Amino acid sequence: MIKKRFLGFTLFLFGLLLSLSKIALTGAVIGVSASSFISLIGALTMIGGLILLIGYGRSYRQRVEESLSLGERESRLKKMLERRGVDYTKLGGKEQITYMRAIGKYEERLKREEEYKSKHSAPLEPTQKIKDLLHKYSNTNLSPVLVAAQINGELKNKYGIARSVNYTGGDLNLSVRTKRRIVPLKVSTAEKAKDLAFAFRLGMESYEPKSRRDSELQISEEASSKHHPEGLEVLLNQFRAQHKQELKKAFPVAKRH
Repeated sequence: MIKKRFLGFTLFLFGLLLSLSKIALTGAVIGVSASSFISLIGALTMIGGLILLIGYGRSYRQRVEESLSLGERESRLKKMLERRGVDYTKLGGKEQITYMRAIGKYEERLKREEEYKSKHSAPLEPTQKIKDLLHKYSNTNLSPVLVAAQINGELKNKYGIARSVNYTGGDLNLSVRTKRRIVPLKVSTAEKAKDLAFAFRLGMESYEPKSRRDSELQISEEASSKHHPEGLEVLLNQFRAQHKQELKKAFPVAKRH
């Protein structure tokens, strides 16, 4: 790399001298046409030298970045092995390289997974049919169970059936998640939003056993899926008793999709 830098610097200086000089190799003053030709050669030589210098600069930055990445990887490897009771310094060179390569592949896989999640987990715009259902539900006494079932049918056709629901008490918004996508839903009142979230939560039990674990319902300080599941279960049982027949008809027990 040092030779490459030296060669580039030499070519640049030589080209500069040729471009500025009007003296032939014999020492005689040359004509205009010959001078122009030598100037052209000098300019081309300067360009060649600049290319070598720029290429060296890029490769140098790349080596610095690689060395930093290698240092970070080595530091992570040491911490990982320490947790397992392995002394990194006692490993042979080949073992160290093998471990670092494994960590590099693991980090690349994590990066690809994060890119995939960011691409497929972004909230989706509800379809026009879902918007119409929400508008009708917001302005009428339509059953939340019926609306949840109809929305779920539309989701099944577009993105896959709902598998979990998220809702925070007092909010007008809730969201349902299919296998890979999130669909936000908004209604006119917090009470309607809560009822719709309950309808999804109980309806999904018929086909998605994990819905209880994956759904997040934070209704109040006394009723939440994370901190106070007992209080939440009381509210869900009240809703279940009130809409028992509707839940059976709208969400019949079915095989997982």
